[in-house]
Amino acid sequence: MTRVELEIRLREEGFIESTYSLYGDIPCSQEGFILIEKNSFWQVLYNERGENRVLKTFDSETNACDWLYEELNKDPTMKRLTTPGLAGTGME
Repeated sequence: MTRVELEIRLREEGFIESTYSLYGDIPCSQEGFILIEKNSFWQVLYNERGENRVLKTFDSETNACDWLYEELNKDPTMKRLTTPGLAGTGME
């Protein structure tokens, strides 16, 4: 998937926006995944305590986005909690 497709999918599936950045900008004090394009390569980094650590480098946007999506799905704390019966009410 592309970065735009990933952005839509993460939003639709309720991922917390502050746990990732798809455009390379995440506050230094924030922990989260960062997707960047650099010198024709794509990298997924993890920012923790203001330090960026490269997790993986890819030769295509599709591979990087697919991998990042899988990584985000491994951690249930990356998604908003929802309360059954409140979906669509603005109170979830």
